[in-house]
Amino acid sequence: MTHWLEFSQADWQRIELDWTSWWQGMLDRPLVAIETIPSNSGITLADLYTQLGKYGLDTPVDSILDQIEIHLKKVEYLGDAFPRWWPNFGPGSLAAILGSELEFVNNTTWFHPLPVEDLFSIQPGFNRISPWWKRHQEFMERAIARWQNTLVIGNTDIGGNLDVLASLRGSNRLLTDLVDHPDQIEVLTRQITSSWLEMYTALDGLLCRTQKGRSYWTPFWAPGRMALLQCDFSSMISPKMFNQFVLPDIQACCEVIEYPFYHLDGRAATRHLDALLSIEKLRGIQWVPGAGEPPAEEWLPLLSKIREAGKLCQIFISAQGALKICRELGGQGFAFNIGDGVLLTVEEGLACTNNFQNEGFI
Repeated sequence: MTHWLEFSQADWQRIELDWTSWWQGMLDRPLVAIETIPSNSGITLADLYTQLGKYGLDTPVDSILDQIEIHLKKVEYLGDAFPRWWPNFGPGSLAAILGSELEFVNNTTWFHPLPVEDLFSIQPGFNRISPWWKRHQEFMERAIARWQNTLVIGNTDIGGNLDVLASLRGSNRLLTDLVDHPDQIEVLTRQITSSWLEMYTALDGLLCRTQKGRSYWTPFWAPGRMALLQCDFSSMISPKMFNQFVLPDIQACCEVIEYPFYHLDGRAATRHLDALLSIEKLRGIQWVPGAGEPPAEEWLPLLSKIREAGKLCQIFISAQGALKICRELGGQGFAFNIGDGVLLTVEEGLACTNNFQNEGFI
């Protein structure tokens, strides 16, 4: 168990060695990352990775980072976990930079459709004078200057091309547009992909000045450029539409990013799994069953399919769920983030670690 400020050079070397081996398919065990907090701290993941859109654009960045740092200093790391932080502007924050109105309400960030009736009026070129782009840069620059190499700073949640377009257009309108104006949708998705890559590259350019490794909003460490690609909108479209509008975006990003993963979210999105597994340069799949669905360990055929295709797999899961997967499928190639979206107490984390050690999985 290691506190952020006690994370030594030897600890970082261990993280680099084990995560690099995992990416290369050479680690003979699963990665097991456990982030813990003191039982009386009351800290949640929302405190650590607070949605920054809830603050006014004139709120000093350092005053916000001061509060985040208070929480970060209470987190302790077990197994393959490591000190990390990422600037959270809400899922698909590229939409704000392309002109969508950002609103924080009910602990959620919303991106409102552009005030245009005509699909052809949407021009999603990257806007470098956007106040939200300047805000993204400022948070990244100040976090790098403040924390330097004491923790890994991840890139922000940029979004997926159809997800961003759904924010700009509105989901219902976009579903109609896909049928009525497929050629224009194809033009717009390629433009959004170009903006996505411009934003990613610019922010990564800040990170590579001081960081040896990379991360994203998900708790990954990678030895080079890493991103979690996605299209949550895909749960509403057919495989034919996915292959036409989304797959080229994923492939284009995989050409630029060395360690790309895909965020597969929900039962309906699994219809696109075969297409994703066919992308040679895609390293792996993050599986999120979604609300109301059985937990990840109850999807063994899907998980087996991912691994048999030669892809890595990352899951947010309970300790018992992770152990079940290890017993049934073996642990190699899996990355388990224990807690299923909830920070464990120190006592819970130590008990979890002991269970994995006793069964020989770490």
